[in-house]
Amino acid sequence: MCYTNATVNEEKTAPEHPAPASEIGSPPQEAKPVDAIPNQPATERELAEVKNDLSGFERSTLLWTRATFGILAVTCAFICLQWCEMRSGSQDTHDLAVAAKAQADRAKDLVDQMKLQAGATHDLATAAGKQADASRSLSYLTAKQYASSQQSIESQRASLNVGFKQVLNPITFHDGSASIVFSILIENPGSIKATHGNVRFKSYYSGWGSNIFTEPLEKQRDYCAVEAPASKDWTWRDGKRINLKGLRDWTFTVEPHGTYEYAVNFGMSKPTATEIIKWPPADAIQRNPELVVTNRVFPIVVGCIDYQSGAMPEKHQTGFIFEVQEAFADAGVPNAAPTFIHYGVDLPRDRVIVTQFFFGQGKKY
Repeated sequence: MCYTNATVNEEKTAPEHPAPASEIGSPPQEAKPVDAIPNQPATERELAEVKNDLSGFERSTLLWTRATFGILAVTCAFICLQWCEMRSGSQDTHDLAVAAKAQADRAKDLVDQMKLQAGATHDLATAAGKQADASRSLSYLTAKQYASSQQSIESQRASLNVGFKQVLNPITFHDGSASIVFSILIENPGSIKATHGNVRFKSYYSGWGSNIFTEPLEKQRDYCAVEAPASKDWTWRDGKRINLKGLRDWTFTVEPHGTYEYAVNFGMSKPTATEIIKWPPADAIQRNPELVVTNRVFPIVVGCIDYQSGAMPEKHQTGFIFEVQEAFADAGVPNAAPTFIHYGVDLPRDRVIVTQFFFGQGKKY
């Protein structure tokens, strides 16, 4: 645009009529104005003249053109700076990618090591499992062998059984107290002899009531739960009271597959009113008023045998419970069940009935 305006101005300053040829050949006379303007470069002068000749629209266009070029220059500078930053970021990204790759390689190496360790751990766990299985099998075999040996020992050790043997004396009463003597048979079916055998027992009068089926077992349990005393002053043997003071051994021994008879000899004090049984019972009297009511007693003996098997230190025990009754007197009923003993009336030996308690004999171990 500046070039066009300059050309236009030059065309306007050219003379409208060319000089004659005669004047062309002569040197021109230099015109000197009165107020001469200092010489300026032709380009600056022409540019100033062009600016003076521009219209407002042209000036505005020129201004916006300059502004556009300025914005373009700033934009290019910004783009250049952004490109430099992008290049720097690209380098950083490249460095980060390289570092990430190196870290990934290290992680891969670590994973490989972990895999190797996991494989070794798995092998170790497998070996431990096999060892545990072997230990369990050995433990099971040991337990089985122990149980088998215990069963073998249990089957061979001394094990005492108790049963009624015979009535030794009639039942007699003296001043209301009763004297009873019978013997029990102690049998050892084991292959080892029973040593340090000791019989202990107590007797009591049982009242006829609802607890008749449970009371004997409770009394036997409570009596034999207490450990036998280490020594005592006397005992009954073969129906005689023997003084144990000064004796080295007052216990007995039962040989393997052998038996031992022991006399149960005891006296019972006068029974209390609650221990005397009125017989027949009231309902039977109501049905048959001609029946005579009598006083009866029902002696029961509870006890146990403490012993050891051979030289083994373990203690064993066999309980027993015996009931003492009299045979039914009516000869017309020979198979009648025994009945309670008439209190205060002596009972011949052949009419004394001793039976084991039907509902159990107590603990045996």
